Amino acid sequence: MPRRWFIVIILLLSISLASILYAAGMGEMGSVGSMADKISIRTEKIGEVVFSHRRHGANCGLCHPKIFKKQRNSNHVSMKMMERGMSCGACHNGRRAFSVTGDCSTCHAGDVAIQTVNLGKVIFSHEIHTGMFGCDECHPDLFKPQKNSNHATMKAMEEGKSCGACHDGGTAFDVTGDCVTCHVGDVTIESRRIGKIVFSHGIHTGMFGCGECHPDLFKAQNNSNHVTMKAMEEGKSCGACHDGETAFGVAGDCVTCHSNAKDITIESRGVGPVMFSHDIHTGMFGCVECHPDVFRPKNNNNHTTMKSMEEGRSCGACHNGEAAFGVGGDCVTCHTIAVDITIQTENVGKVMFSHDIHTGMFGCGECHPGVFQAQNNSNHTTMKAMEEGKSCGACHDGSTAFGVAGDCATCHTEATDIAIQTENVGKVTFSHGIHLGMFGCGECHPGLFKPQNNSNRATMKEMEDGASCGACHDGGTAFGVSGDCATCHTQATDIEMPTKNAGPVVFSHDIHTGMFGCGECHPDVFKPQKNSNHATMRAMGEGASCGACHDGSTAFGVTGDCAICHPKWRSPSY
Repeated sequence: MPRRWFIVIILLLSISLASILYAAGMGEMGSVGSMADKISIRTEKIGEVVFSHRRHGANCGLCHPKIFKKQRNSNHVSMKMMERGMSCGACHNGRRAFSVTGDCSTCHAGDVAIQTVNLGKVIFSHEIHTGMFGCDECHPDLFKPQKNSNHATMKAMEEGKSCGACHDGGTAFDVTGDCVTCHVGDVTIESRRIGKIVFSHGIHTGMFGCGECHPDLFKAQNNSNHVTMKAMEEGKSCGACHDGETAFGVAGDCVTCHSNAKDITIESRGVGPVMFSHDIHTGMFGCVECHPDVFRPKNNNNHTTMKSMEEGRSCGACHNGEAAFGVGGDCVTCHTIAVDITIQTENVGKVMFSHDIHTGMFGCGECHPGVFQAQNNSNHTTMKAMEEGKSCGACHDGSTAFGVAGDCATCHTEATDIAIQTENVGKVTFSHGIHLGMFGCGECHPGLFKPQNNSNRATMKEMEDGASCGACHDGGTAFGVSGDCATCHTQATDIEMPTKNAGPVVFSHDIHTGMFGCGECHPDVFKPQKNSNHATMRAMGEGASCGACHDGSTAFGVTGDCAICHPKWRSPSY
């Protein structure tokens, strides 16, 4: 054979082989070479379902996008929906392919991890059980394929429910037998102050049988085994064995169990949280050097003041300036997150004091304890006292810092509305917000209104003469105080007028202001002065007081049915 024909034959064989390999590759990969062959679908209770693109063929259009959309999490369906022909059930209907209601293990073969509260995970193996039983022997009579529908207690299983239907000691080993057959996990015990304690079933079951602890020492019920250190020292709970003889004592080295002692956040009222680090301190000291003599292992029983620490208590036992830095030293060593302090005032809203701003310019010792004592509610002061150099006024004197008598809004940034209580016409609400939009604080304080509680009370007559609100509300600068009463008295209350022998008479502003304007009664019929409008029934019958309208024509007469006004009438005493 000529050499050139030999080369041609080799080339043809190479091309054919390449075509065969390509076709095989397309058969496995499908029409899109980048498509993944196997897709793992995670179910909540019965493991992974593995879908193989290769086994289903290369014609993607048969399923996508009509049956399965190319969007993540858009194809989730229940078994019930598949039985109706959706998703896999479009083909797996018993005719075109095996039915989704057939042998479950065809798709579902995974183990199920059952989380218990205190005994770790229990692993149920489908593989072991499907090797002996059919799926329908358990589903759905014993176990419903619904989330959280099969939870059962040990007591219920002992009575034949759930796993106990087979694990009765006859068909299979009893659920009341050796616990470690199913329960092999460690138990995490959360303590309030010193982190997690991990109890290892593995270590203990290597030395003891489950029955030596359960249920006499530890009941298999959630939150039923909580005990204090004192109770364990008396032989309860862990202390039944950890007595210093059978096993190391619970009163021994704390870190044997409390190996993850966490940091403690101590909340202080005015200077933010103080963080105590167990990690730093256990690196230098043993636990017994502090517990229980200095700090008792009981919640909320170690609270102390700065003064008591300076006298050697609590942290001050070591932080005395010799063994460790003193508690009376630089405050920010511990108070690293000094918070802003909200000071509540009676009439002008909250005043916010920023530690952050001030510690950027001054040391803590420049204010504490000379100017501000580290005691709650011990630093309350008046504006007058501050103007005399006390409290904030020690610096805010107009020289070192802006003066406290300067622009009020510098500190009183959230001046609140003031509710002024009147005796007969309800609350009058004064809005700082409205007035600050037009005037400066100094235009009213302290000339018109002194910043002292209950020092600015004025009558309507005094305001009409220019006092208090009347200084501006004169009908020129602003509407007059003698104008429409409802402008300020928006919540006029009912007035209860006591009579000697016929019970109280209740006058309703609400009823009358619905029909008349305030000026129709005030001040001609009723003067806005206390006890100035008393009238007898005879005077009202002659047209005075209520009788001006209640004349039997404009309104029912005062001499009519007495019970209309005197609903609580009582017989006079003779």
